[in-house]
Amino acid sequence: MQRLRPFAAPLRTFIGSPKSEREWDTAKAGPALSCVKRVLTFLRDHLQPMIDIGSTIWQLEASTLYYLWSIDRLPPRTDVVVITWDASAFGVGFSFRETPRKILRCEGRTFDHVTSVATFDSELEAQPHREAWGGAIAVRCFVERAPRPGTIVICVNDCSGALCALKKGSNKPNMQSAAEQLTSDCIRAGIFPTFLHVSGEALIEDGHDDASRSKAKSLLGPSCSPALWDRVLLASKSVGWELTIDMFAAAANAKLRRFMSWTDEPSSEQIDCFATRSWLSNVGRRVADRIRRKPFN
Repeated sequence: MQRLRPFAAPLRTFIGSPKSEREWDTAKAGPALSCVKRVLTFLRDHLQPMIDIGSTIWQLEASTLYYLWSIDRLPPRTDVVVITWDASAFGVGFSFRETPRKILRCEGRTFDHVTSVATFDSELEAQPHREAWGGAIAVRCFVERAPRPGTIVICVNDCSGALCALKKGSNKPNMQSAAEQLTSDCIRAGIFPTFLHVSGEALIEDGHDDASRSKAKSLLGPSCSPALWDRVLLASKSVGWELTIDMFAAAANAKLRRFMSWTDEPSSEQIDCFATRSWLSNVGRRVADRIRRKPFN
């Protein structure tokens, strides 16, 4: 049940505290009820796989796990991966480590000390929201590597509010959405998240802060202006072409639903479009299944 805590927020919001005994009999409806149905439907389909994977009843604290991992003294048959990230207004920089001194490199281009950098699909008005979504993006990117079921993931960040929301859920819609996204991704992949707070200075020292700022900012431009995009659409329409993929983009500035980025963004179909050798093959691991089912236009 500890791993389901983020899903409790919609239930608390819907049920609430009654003002009188009569209120218990009052029928409730609206957005809150739809959230409850969505959460319960998800749990119904995924509870049994979680039970089948199994886990220890008393999970070690994240700080203890991190310490044992750093000195190579983990209990036998314990798989641990450390995901560290930092977020800014421009995006998020993150890394994955199976051992303390080796970062798992992504495909394509990489930055020193950081596995990858990604941008946000939409603007987030508060820094805790960015940090929460930064964690959700980093975990989703890791999950796409098909980790071994039962792996314990230590999520490392410097924003205690975001970590608390990711762990327990939140009454802030943006934070709650990030918590549900991270938790559902972990449940589907059969991995167990735990959360560790570190200082901002530590993230500056290891390069995550710079990646989330200057390197993420570099992904935002140059971008196609509205006027130029209108001309592109007009030209393609005149010859009967349908635009299907933006080959030079990031999540923050892609003009089409499908895009390629030069870093390992979770929704990017391939890293570095110049590496695309054919429209029918080698188009990226994320769309391999779609290619087999339906040819590209």
